[in-house]
Amino acid sequence: MRIGAIIQARMNSSRLPGKILMPIGDKPMLQRVVERVAKAKQLTHVIVATTDTEADNETVLFLSKPPLTTLPKFLGRFYRGSEQDTLDRYYMAAKAHQLDIIVRITADCPLIDPEIIDRHVLAMLEHYNAVDYVTNALDRTYPQGLDVQVWPMDVLTRMWRMAKRPYAREHPGTFIVDCEDLFNTHHIINSVDLSHLRWTVDEQADLAFMNALHSHLPDIYPYNHQYILNILEKYPEISNINKHVMQIT
Repeated sequence: MRIGAIIQARMNSSRLPGKILMPIGDKPMLQRVVERVAKAKQLTHVIVATTDTEADNETVLFLSKPPLTTLPKFLGRFYRGSEQDTLDRYYMAAKAHQLDIIVRITADCPLIDPEIIDRHVLAMLEHYNAVDYVTNALDRTYPQGLDVQVWPMDVLTRMWRMAKRPYAREHPGTFIVDCEDLFNTHHIINSVDLSHLRWTVDEQADLAFMNALHSHLPDIYPYNHQYILNILEKYPEISNINKHVMQIT
């Protein structure tokens, strides 16, 4: 079975343009995301789904060079598609790589946890004939920035065919929320509610938070979210850097 994480990435971010290639420590953010996602044991493929705009020529150039072209499971794989129709971009990328199960990740989450990805995939495999959607993003108990969404290919195909509203095309997964009676959702719940924590990058303060945090993190992957919590407990001033930034649900 081909189980692939598709990481959506674009340079034209409305709040922090170019953020995906901004440095966190000694690596661009997109590289950190790809490296961490590739450590998930249940994945067979990792793909970056970027846009066909001129701005993302730079993204493709970055993805087409070492070290990412030699990273196991990724090997520089990317797909270019519509900037606004993200659902189409996911569908076409999954189809091009013949995926059976799709894991949605966004490129502004450099702390994404491979263990949480594996938990989602295992839940999908366990309930494969009964569940359409596995996620921790609807009933959030993990920090924002650790969101994972998983669909079988047939469910992604149904969404791609049925979703008409521009918002549902731009934000994959919202169609399932709008039409929840048509889909069976399995929620991944953390043992402790950490939803108040912000571990994503949308503003300069978030980038400053990530750089401060990474000065205390090892280069060895993967350190999980519990390791990060321990660091933040030891250095609580780091969390203050971006705590004023409004969470986006």
